[in-house]
Amino acid sequence: MHYPVLYMLHGLAENDHEWIDLGLTDSADRLIRAGAIPPFLIVMPWERTGLDMELALTEVLVPYVDDHYRTQPRPGSRGIGGLSRGGGWALHIGMRHLDQFGVIGLHSPAPFGVDLAMVPRWVERQQGVTPPKVWIDIGDRDTLLPSTQRLTDLLDGMAQPYTFVLGRGWHNSDYWSKNVGTYLRWYGSAW
Repeated sequence: MHYPVLYMLHGLAENDHEWIDLGLTDSADRLIRAGAIPPFLIVMPWERTGLDMELALTEVLVPYVDDHYRTQPRPGSRGIGGLSRGGGWALHIGMRHLDQFGVIGLHSPAPFGVDLAMVPRWVERQQGVTPPKVWIDIGDRDTLLPSTQRLTDLLDGMAQPYTFVLGRGWHNSDYWSKNVGTYLRWYGSAW
């Protein structure tokens, strides 16, 4: 059997263990065993100082995973998601690499300003290809809500389809850990 792959990026000042601490792997195991989501691989890279995250992920890690594991190496079977700054990276990398990622999840995203400016060009580049499946969620008390609203306004103006969820909560682990199951069900629904 060959599997879809989900690349999950951590927040600023965190590491590759953040998603594990939030319960992602335990929730994935439970949901897969229950048949609520299909089996898929989850890769949680660690962003380090001095590392070009985009290059490391797209030119090194994705090819390595595809070469060494039984993956479905196509955009529709490959997702990228992240929380906070990792959500900003997921937007940045997902927008620039439509040839690799067909599923993009932004959880309380902290996008770079340049990424917001790139959104119109990103949407235009999708002409003639299947647009990615996009999820955006954020807590109603999150300090990043204004930048997320700018992002959704841009997407609305470009008629880019996406799913948006305004949850109850702050920009913290309590919010993300209580939503991990929802995130996994959404990713799993793409596969």
